[in-house]
Amino acid sequence: MDWVKGLKSVGESSTYSATEDDGFHRAFCVDAVRLKKHDAYLFFMWNELATQDKGVSVLPMGSPIGRAKIAPVKIDAMDMPGYPSYFCVVPASGHVVNFRYSDRLNGSPAFQRYVTGFLSGFSPMVVRDSAEQTLILGYGIGGTVNPKAAFPLFATGEVRNPANIELLRNRCADIRKVVAKVPIRPVIAGQKTFLDAAREFVFLPVNNRLKASIPFRYEFKTKLTLAQLNTIISGHLQDGDKHVATDIGFTFAKESQSVKWLSGGLARDEIDLNIQFDKHDRLDFPTLAKAIDGSLDSLIKGLQEK
Repeated sequence: MDWVKGLKSVGESSTYSATEDDGFHRAFCVDAVRLKKHDAYLFFMWNELATQDKGVSVLPMGSPIGRAKIAPVKIDAMDMPGYPSYFCVVPASGHVVNFRYSDRLNGSPAFQRYVTGFLSGFSPMVVRDSAEQTLILGYGIGGTVNPKAAFPLFATGEVRNPANIELLRNRCADIRKVVAKVPIRPVIAGQKTFLDAAREFVFLPVNNRLKASIPFRYEFKTKLTLAQLNTIISGHLQDGDKHVATDIGFTFAKESQSVKWLSGGLARDEIDLNIQFDKHDRLDFPTLAKAIDGSLDSLIKGLQEK
């Protein structure tokens, strides 16, 4: 937040350059505040959308057939089409609460890349190799480095409600396939080896430019004993903090189209916040911060109990 406040403009606030392998564009920080009642921080992000060089056009939907008047929408070179997203980071509990309009994208992948980009390029605690400045040795204060090697990574996963584990145990003998969803992170040596091998299986060359996490899904046929199933369940529950987005599922005999995941439904909810909009239908950020500050505890508690 201190770094953002020290910039001259929003345009300087992006921390990364999106690549062709990403499914999103750049993100910028419009504003950031620390909530008064909580040890939490609210970020107002702007997510870039792809545009045409000559701008976009609008079509009045009430136009008569054959007589529609399409009008161009000119976009200034200094303007950036996009959409807002809001993230409340709660360090003590490890939560990142994503607030969004019901009809908008959430911007979560771009926010994760944004923070990782800050950690690797703009944090004052980064200690780099004196000869190779792109090599991060670690993080420390006043030029000191922790003895353990470190790499910048900010990853979040969707919190989910518990699955019906007893159903899985009762029907263990009917399990015919295991399905796994894992975020492969190329910056981790062992996971990059896995990714390289997976690319070779589909005749693709090794790609050493990949840095961001890649959602990966694989499945294989197998039968499990109850002891093996319990090992998978306990491992998944205990390892959740390390691989938050990892999910493991199972299919039963004669039910191959239905996957029973160890994670249940998403812990999400629709809430009403008392916020204000100006005459241009723009949200007042200080009002949003005040509304979130007043309801953050009950919101997180409610999501955890769903």
